[in-house]
Amino acid sequence: MSCVLVMLTFCGSQQQTQPGGESTTSGSATILCDSSVYDFMKPTFAKFDSSYPQAKITVQAHSARSAMELFLAGKARGIVIARGYLPDEEALMKQFGVAKHAEHVFATDALVFFTSPQSAIDTLNASQIQQALVEDGSLARTFGFKVEPTIALPAPTSSEYATVLRYIAQGKSIKRKQLKIFSSTSAVKQSVIDNPQTIGVGFLSSLATDKRFKLIKIGFQDTSGFYTYPRTVHQANIVMGKYPYPITIKGLLFEDIRNLPWGVMTFLRNDKAVMEYYLNAGIVPDNARFNLKPADNEAEQ
Repeated sequence: MSCVLVMLTFCGSQQQTQPGGESTTSGSATILCDSSVYDFMKPTFAKFDSSYPQAKITVQAHSARSAMELFLAGKARGIVIARGYLPDEEALMKQFGVAKHAEHVFATDALVFFTSPQSAIDTLNASQIQQALVEDGSLARTFGFKVEPTIALPAPTSSEYATVLRYIAQGKSIKRKQLKIFSSTSAVKQSVIDNPQTIGVGFLSSLATDKRFKLIKIGFQDTSGFYTYPRTVHQANIVMGKYPYPITIKGLLFEDIRNLPWGVMTFLRNDKAVMEYYLNAGIVPDNARFNLKPADNEAEQ
């Protein structure tokens, strides 16, 4: 049996302080947002705006790489991003004695592989994906195709690409010949629509409710050697550790004080309506309790 996810409770509250002329719910601030999750997060920024009209938040969308560069340079007091620090970013922070920033995790998302519903590809395992990307291994032989499927990825400056490097390349180069790089998630989606044999790479938050695509089930071997059979790409399986590529959408603060950027990040983590938005979009709100209920649509393996 599989499980469905039901959010039970909401914890946390929005606190207000008055450092200088600014509070956690008033004043003005610029927040940078990773373009990989910008469209997904826009309704949550709008919810904050409508809840606190005394606050003026300017949200700027940039690639994850550009957003982090601007943030580390002090060009904004907060950043919403779907990846951690890259090695060169950590090295730069260490060189200049910069401590890791205060972090607010909003939700657990996931890196997913997707195709057209008409594609014969519905299941892969993590080793096949790694071989296809790192060793240019054949997927055509696996599925009996005459033509090798193209894998479509967002740009190297994106969080999706960084997550592929983290989980799949693991320090090696991506060598797949049948690889296309696109400027955005929407462009990757269009590529899959235009060519049903293309395998797209994106985040679950932008795909879980998009019925134009089929999410590929992925089997994997964990660090203890236990093999998890491919399961439906679903938030319940992410909670249970039965999906190999979870990521977090989080906020980082340039200053660890209770100012307006802190108020925004706290709101995006704690607000009940925002958490329900994450849940309904198919990802896992971080600051909530869940009840896993049996479902009949998938046999337990």
